[in-house]
Amino acid sequence: VAFVHDSFDDNIFSIDDISIEMCESVETNLSKIDFEISPNPFFNKLTIHLLNQNLFNDCYSFIISDLTGRIITSNTISSPKTILELPELSKGIYNLSLYNKGVLIQTDKIIKE
Repeated sequence: VAFVHDSFDDNIFSIDDISIEMCESVETNLSKIDFEISPNPFFNKLTIHLLNQNLFNDCYSFIISDLTGRIITSNTISSPKTILELPELSKGIYNLSLYNKGVLIQTDKIIKE
């Protein structure tokens, strides 16, 4: 979102360049969504598995960040069982945060060996 100031009147602002990504509305109780992340620790591949596949929709995403909060990678989750290939990730401890429609579902520590 970009705000543009009108120089003729200090009280007028307009909005330019709006981009909104919408997911189809699906009513889901987020407390019932259960993911399994394995193996942990991992070497190059990590699996995110939605245990109740009936709750899967195309609005899931993940963020992997280091312990300072810096985002390392992020993407959408394309199926109930998604394999992440992370050979370029350095050894260490990271946070894996899972989201549905932009709402945080869970965050787990993952260990790259």
